[in-house]
Amino acid sequence: MIPVMVPVIRVRAIVLDCPDPLALSGFYAELLGWPPDPEPDPDNFWAELASPDCSVKIEFQRVSGYRPPTWPEGERAQMLHLDFRVADLSAEHDRALQVGARLLADKSPEFRVYADPAGHPFLPVRSGLTKPERNDGAHTEGLAVPDACPIER
Repeated sequence: MIPVMVPVIRVRAIVLDCPDPLALSGFYAELLGWPPDPEPDPDNFWAELASPDCSVKIEFQRVSGYRPPTWPEGERAQMLHLDFRVADLSAEHDRALQVGARLLADKSPEFRVYADPAGHPFLPVRSGLTKPERNDGAHTEGLAVPDACPIER
């Protein structure tokens, strides 16, 4: 058995490049129901959000000449995407569109793929999904993904 060690490194935040950090942070604050950045950068170079329990942070940095990723492949293929666990996929679909998301794919009963206003892909994923799907919609064999993972603080 491999001994469990206290991690030396931890994820501090996920940072997304974008042309307008305040606008994109506002989109995610509304989508996720998180409080807006309490101290927005007056130059709109940086914005940040934290989940209500402070276990997750998403930050946004302005990049001049920003060009959105193409999904799922193409000239500027995505480097990452965000998955969000949801109880009601249909209700979250309507809400995502209302706050400004653009639907990219809806072929799976387990998740849908959207782009945020800056073009980053994100997926509301039905709670209880145990196997990720490939971009072509086929199930990936042999990968079990837990629906809940305790976060050590």
